[in-house]
Amino acid sequence: MWNKLNKSMMFCQMMFGLSFCGVMVTLTQFFLENLQYSEADTMTIVGAFSSIGK
Repeated sequence: MWNKLNKSMMFCQMMFGLSFCGVMVTLTQFFLENLQYSEADTMTIVGAFSSIGK
């Protein structure tokens, strides 16, 4: 069941998930701290990005 192809696929999926979450955290901090958006506007933008990106 756990051959090299399965392990490689699982690793790639895990890296995709972690990188996607990293982008979400970075976007949230950028909009809140650097651009001074309100929390509601930030969550709207990040939510839209999340729904399109995943």
